[in-house]
Amino acid sequence: MAGMDKKAPAVTTGQGVDVITAIDTKANKLTIQHRPILAVGWPAMTMAFKGHSADTVRACDVGDQVGCPLITTLSATN
Repeated sequence: MAGMDKKAPAVTTGQGVDVITAIDTKANKLTIQHRPILAVGWPAMTMAFKGHSADTVRACDVGDQVGCPLITTLSATN
C-alpha cells in the first residue's frame, strides 16, 4: 500500500537558556538570545519573535530570562 514504508518522524526535545536583548512595543516583538541547545543541535542565536499579545510584550524587560522548551521533528523516509 502506498505510503506504508515511511518511518515515523524522529522527535527530539531540548531546553533553551534565553535572555531578552531588545523590545519593540510598536511591532510587538521581543529579540531573544539563546545559548547553544545541544539536544537539538542548534548553535547560539539571536532572533526576534512576535509577542503573543501587546500586554505580554509590555510586561517584559531587557535582561529578563525566559524559558524556551523545544520539540523538533525530522521526517525520515526510505
